[in-house]
Amino acid sequence: MSGSALSASAKGATFLILLQVGSRALTFAVNQVLLRFLSPELLGVSAQLELFSISVLYFSRESLRVALQRQTGSIQAVINLSYLAIVLGFILSHLLAWTWLRADEPDVVYFRQSLWIYAYATILELFTEPAFTATQQLMLYKIRASAESTATLVRCFATCGVAIFASRLNSDPGASPFAVGQLAYSLVLLAVYIWRVIPVAKKESFTLLVQKLKKNDPSEYIVDHFPRTLSKLSLSIFLQSSIKYVLTQGDAILITSLTTLRDQGAYALASNYGGLIARMLFQPIEESSRNLFSKLCSPDPSSRKRDPAGVRQARVILQTILHLEGESFDFVATMPKGLSVAVAVTAPMALKMTEGYLKGYGLFGELLKSGAVSGVLGLTILMLERDYLLQCYHMLRPKREAPQEKKDR
Repeated sequence: MSGSALSASAKGATFLILLQVGSRALTFAVNQVLLRFLSPELLGVSAQLELFSISVLYFSRESLRVALQRQTGSIQAVINLSYLAIVLGFILSHLLAWTWLRADEPDVVYFRQSLWIYAYATILELFTEPAFTATQQLMLYKIRASAESTATLVRCFATCGVAIFASRLNSDPGASPFAVGQLAYSLVLLAVYIWRVIPVAKKESFTLLVQKLKKNDPSEYIVDHFPRTLSKLSLSIFLQSSIKYVLTQGDAILITSLTTLRDQGAYALASNYGGLIARMLFQPIEESSRNLFSKLCSPDPSSRKRDPAGVRQARVILQTILHLEGESFDFVATMPKGLSVAVAVTAPMALKMTEGYLKGYGLFGELLKSGAVSGVLGLTILMLERDYLLQCYHMLRPKREAPQEKKDR
């Protein structure tokens, strides 16, 4: 069990890293195209719409995704519970869109329509959660990589296509290219997941629809469909994840609230480039490690006892990662700080020297002249996943059993 889980996790991390590299390369290419057709203000609007989508997705599914990795045995149970993300997403998307539009609405063409398109595209994306949770339980990372890479490719073509078409018509597209691209992404993602997961569902004897669960104990499930233990765990993690949301998206919220659209576009462009390493390498390792720890530390469904070999292997893997990231080696431990300082020192110099060459390249040249890119790059933090992996292990590891009482002589 532990060997197969480790092998699947290693393959999964590879697929996810390749997915991130490909998607970031496509995003870079799309940005280069959009810089020639869209203004800095429109990139700021794009950042607002992306923050809206991220907020709905985060509060709808993040706690459920973490909790569902604790479930072993019944795939149907996690599929049933994943439908709660759709219900939450439907409610949150409408509430947040209504709140967003009651605030200061940007004076941008098609912003209101684009926001509602983003809202319904986000709901469509949440409809992939049953298939996503099934692939995570079975550690079928290849299906996830194929679905997300295909959807990302279609989104790039849709966004660029609308922007170029509007430019040829001498029309202001406003925020519509980003909305069309996001809608295309959600539709393709849902279609590929359904196409790839339905054969697996037939083979493994489960369904992607909500189904009544067989129960030995009436108190084990809520209304015969949702595992009671996982539901409580999801609620607990939901409260904790609110703090994590502020830490991860707090800068974007402040930028959106306090700055102009032009500054928001500058920040979005610079932060996307500055976080390439973290998103391409560390995020896939985090996701695959979290799933691996849950598999190795989970009890056997039949005996309800944890495999000591799996727990030992999880401990060895965690220790190896910590050693590689600086738990024992001072040079490796200080390298991230050194890289951050090097970026902060050299980026302004390098960008200043290339300003004359790049200033003709639309928005990117304008951002260089304002110093926005170098300022944000200097604040980039390269490695944050070590503490995250420790939290995953501590959350998923088995609790120490109380020592048995000595028998009376």
